[in-house]
Formats: sequence, structure tokens, C-alpha cells
Amino acid sequence: MTTSKKIRYKYLAFTAGVLNVVVALIVIIGWYTDNVQLRSVVAGYTTMKFNTAICLILLGKGLAMQATHYLRPIRPLSFFSSGLAFVIAALTIAENFGSPIIIDQALIKDYTPGLAHPGRMSISTALSICIVALGIILSSSVKPSIIRLSQFLLHTVTSISFVAGLGYVFNISLLYTFGISTPMALHTSICLLVLSVGASLINYRYGITAVFTGNKIGNVMARNLFIKLAIVMVIASYLDIYVQKYEVMGTGVGSAIFSVTIIFMSFFFIWETSKTLNNQDKKRELISERLNLIFEAMPNALVMANSEGKIILVNKETEKMFGYDREELIGQGLEMLLPKKLRSGHPDKMKGFFASPFTRHFSSQANLYAARKNNEEFPIELGLTPVKTEEGIIALATVVDITERKTNERIIQEQLRELKIRNQEMEQFNYIASHDLQEPLRTVANYIVLLEEDYPADEEVNMHLNAMKQATNRMSRLIKTLLDYGLLGRDKVLTLTNVNALLKDVTADLNNLIKTTGSTVSIENEMPEIYAYETELRQLFQNLINNAIKFRKKDENPVINIGYEFKDGVHEFYVSDNGIGINTRHYKNIFNIFQRVNRQEEYEGYGVGLANCKKIAEMHGGKIWVESVYGEGSTFKFTLTNIKP
Repeated sequence: MTTSKKIRYKYLAFTAGVLNVVVALIVIIGWYTDNVQLRSVVAGYTTMKFNTAICLILLGKGLAMQATHYLRPIRPLSFFSSGLAFVIAALTIAENFGSPIIIDQALIKDYTPGLAHPGRMSISTALSICIVALGIILSSSVKPSIIRLSQFLLHTVTSISFVAGLGYVFNISLLYTFGISTPMALHTSICLLVLSVGASLINYRYGITAVFTGNKIGNVMARNLFIKLAIVMVIASYLDIYVQKYEVMGTGVGSAIFSVTIIFMSFFFIWETSKTLNNQDKKRELISERLNLIFEAMPNALVMANSEGKIILVNKETEKMFGYDREELIGQGLEMLLPKKLRSGHPDKMKGFFASPFTRHFSSQANLYAARKNNEEFPIELGLTPVKTEEGIIALATVVDITERKTNERIIQEQLRELKIRNQEMEQFNYIASHDLQEPLRTVANYIVLLEEDYPADEEVNMHLNAMKQATNRMSRLIKTLLDYGLLGRDKVLTLTNVNALLKDVTADLNNLIKTTGSTVSIENEMPEIYAYETELRQLFQNLINNAIKFRKKDENPVINIGYEFKDGVHEFYVSDNGIGINTRHYKNIFNIFQRVNRQEEYEGYGVGLANCKKIAEMHGGKIWVESVYGEGSTFKFTLTNIKP
């Protein structure tokens, strides 16, 4: 039941209590003003006694306080109010059995003629008040057995007051006197009916009340049938009594018409109800059919098992995955789908699942295996979900064959091992490049120095030696550059980096170059604080700023702008300049190692700087690209993901 429904019924119970208080106050006014109509509704009808009105006020207040959640702190007053009404009614009952305590006219004098005990409420009224008072008090309990008892008491009063009301409608005194000399007043019966029904709504999920307040099809049918049949029965009964009283037709004919009317109306209501139920069945069958189609179309194997671990339903994928026909699986234990070595312990695990039914998921890390019909074992992922049904809780197992995934994981692991070996080989090559290859270059350089000393005056020899020296130095620097590229990120450390502070350090390091070239470096907005490989990120910015200064226009001072934007879940940075720009056909090539766009004579370098930038961006899970108009400058953009240690 929803919270809004609970509040609605509590509000109805509260309203029932307030209505009783209002009606009882009107009756009390009638006693003080000697207004017979206020006391008896219709002249000549039985009056509601003053003590009855007091009890109804007490019960109405008790019900209102019981039903209102924000009055919970003063709930003891509800018990006191209902208890006081119980005491007054109980003393009245005791008077009829010779009690010396007489309270009939303690508060007001009743001079109604023809009564043996004026001012005394009827025994049926007093008994009903006692029962309602107990029902209201017990309704606050949290024990289901006590709540059911309170509902039984309240429904008893509902029946008594309803019968008394019908007595006035049909003008049959026996129904509202119950064979006792003092009858129950009409408005008393109405108040008790409203009071008992309202009090039963406090615990609307128990007893007969639950039949009429539920949302299920049976509850809806019960409400409709009861209301319709009650109306028909009352009208037909009234007409039957009218026919007999005024002798419009013979007694037998009137009774026959009454019976036929009841039969035909009941048949009509039953037909209408069955039609509604049939429509509901069609809808349920349609939903069931759709669910079966979904069940069969699922790409994973689905197996349903009861609390005994017996298979009750499978889908097509289960047949395909395990190699069984569904007729071979239905009624068998789930353990037949497991490797033989695991079957003996499976029933105990199923008992544990049903003892504590909640959704469980076993990923590939759990290393679970199933077995096909040919006893071939294969790795699986398993999900277990408890499902409530009319027969109780059943288990829905979702099985995913991860053989291909495991194979791919093994391939990836092998590739990672191979890659590790290749990296080790690359490190060894870098070591050779930094030591073994540098050594012969140093030897050549030493011989060049000796030859320069031996032939100081020979210009042609010195020219050739100088060319050899430049080539040797260039080769040495190239080897060192390659070594630096190979070692990039080798000892990387992920730290929380303030990019603002990092850029200040980079511009400080390049301060001399910036000043001598007349460059302007601006940071356009606030930079973030992110986890990054600080040394490598510093090198990335330094390379991009260096490039912007290097590839400047000859007649224009470099202007470099650095900015940032958090976009699509990643950190995006840019470094823009007003330099010579890049032709679109070179966009991809410039990030490859040793790829140069301009001639060595015009701009120094070995084509490694942007390759380093690409490697650093990829180390951070990002990428780098360029946007440029040839002759108007370039904007290098790169992204960094939200990596965390």
C-alpha cells in the first residue's frame, strides 16, 4: 500500500471521529434547549440520550487523536477518552442488572413519558459503545493478533448499527430494539456505524476492512458487488414490505417478485463481474505471453528453479548453451548443469540462497564453471535473483558463457607479456644507444681534433673536418634525443598537480627565451587542480610553448595564449600562437617521431618534440591535435582524463 493511501484512510478515520463529535454536540444542544427534533431526528422516534451523546463525543475525540499521526505524543489522551466512554457505558449496563450506581440523569433530567428508566441509554447502545471503545484502544497495537481482535470488535458494532438503521428504514421495531424494551436511536445507530467503520480504517490492511480497501481485482470486485447487492437488497426488501403492508397484491406474489428480482439482479452483477474478471484474465495472459517472448528472446541462458533446486523453466539459449533439450532439464536438479566434482555440495548452497533470498552476482573473477551435456566444462558469469510467485519464492539464474572473453583475456595477457619483453628490449637498446653508440662517435670526434692539430694550415682539410664534426655532433644529439623519447614516462609519478602553479614554473624556466624573442605568454582562465604526471605535463607545456616561439613570423613578436575547459567529462587545454601556421596535409604527420615539416636550415630540431607531446597526452588517457590556418598561427589542443591514483 502506498503512503498516500495510508494517509487518506487515516484522514477518513479522523473525519469519522469529528462527525461523531459534531452530531453529539447538536444532540446535547437539543437537550439543553428542549428541542425534540435535535434529540430524535424525527418526532416520535427514540431520542439519543444525553449520556450516549457524551460517550460519542469521547469516542469521536479518541478516534480523531488515534488517527492523526502528528497527535501521536498525546495518544494517551485517546486511551483516556475512549476508556471513559467505556466506563460510562459499562455503568449503564450494570444498572440493568441492579447496580446501586445510577448515572442516568446525573448531568441532565429526562422527563420523556412512558419510560421505566428515563435518561438511560439502551443496552444495545451501551454494549456497542463498550465494544467500540475497546476496538479504538486495541487498534494502536503493533501485534497482528491484537489488531485482528480490534477489527473483529469494530465489525461487530458495524453489523449491530447497520441492522438497527435498517429497522428504521423498514419500520420494523424488532431490528432496532433487538427484543429489548429500550430501542437504539436512529442517529445513534448512524453514529456508531460511522465510528466503527472509521476506526477500522486505522488498520485498513486487516480483517474484513482489507477486503474492501485493497487494490487487487478481488478487492475491487468485492467493493462493487457489496455496494450494488446491498442497494438492491434494501430496495427490494422495502418494496416487499410495502406490498405486504398495504396489500397491493397477494403475499405470495410479492415474495415471488422479491425473489425473482433478487435472482435476476444477482445474476446481472455476477455476469458483469465475470466479464470484468475475464478481461483481466485476457490482459494477464497477454502480459504472460509477452514475458514468455522476452524470456525466450534473451541472449543469456535463463533457468528457473524452485525451493527444492528442481528446474521448472528454461529458455532456448539454455538449450543451445548446455546442449540439452528442455524436456531433459525440466524437473531435474540444477546440479546437472555443473561439473561432476561440484555437484555434491550444490544442494546446500541452494538451501542457503532460499534461507536468505537476495540478488547475487558472480563475475568472471569468481572463476565459476558449468558443464555441457558432453561434460565439457566452460567458464561462466552467474546471476541469482529471487522471484516471488504464488507457489513461493523461486530462483532465476542468469548464465553467461564467457569462454570467448576468457580466451581474449588470455590473449591480452600474452600480448602484455610480449609488450613487456619488447619494452625491456627497447630499454636495452636505449642503453646501447646511450653508451655503445656514443663511444665510437666520441672516438671519431677525438680523431677529428687530432687531424685539426696536424693540419692547421690546410683550409680544404679543415673544411672537411668541420663538416665531419658537425655531422658527428648532430648524430650524438639525435641519439640522446631518441634515448630521452624512450625513457619518457619510465619513472612517472601520479600526483595532485596545480596547473596554474605548474605553468608559472614553466614560463619562469623559459623567461630568458621569452624576453629575447619579445614573446608574450598569457593564461586566459583559471587552470584546474588535477591528478597528473607532473614532470611529463611540465615537459608537454614547455614543448608547445617552445614550438610556438620557434615557429614565429620573422616580422612579428610571438603572442601565445594558454586556456582550459572542462568538456565532455575530460580536461581540455589549448596553446595558441600567431606563428607561421601548419598546412592541413601535415596535421597527422607532425606528431610522428623524426617527422619535420620545415627544412633544417630554417628551423632547428629533430622532429621529436611533438612526438613527446603525443606520448605524454596518451599517458594521461587523452589525445592531442592541431587546428591551424597556414600563415595565421596554430592552436594545439590536448585532453587529460580524470585519472586517480
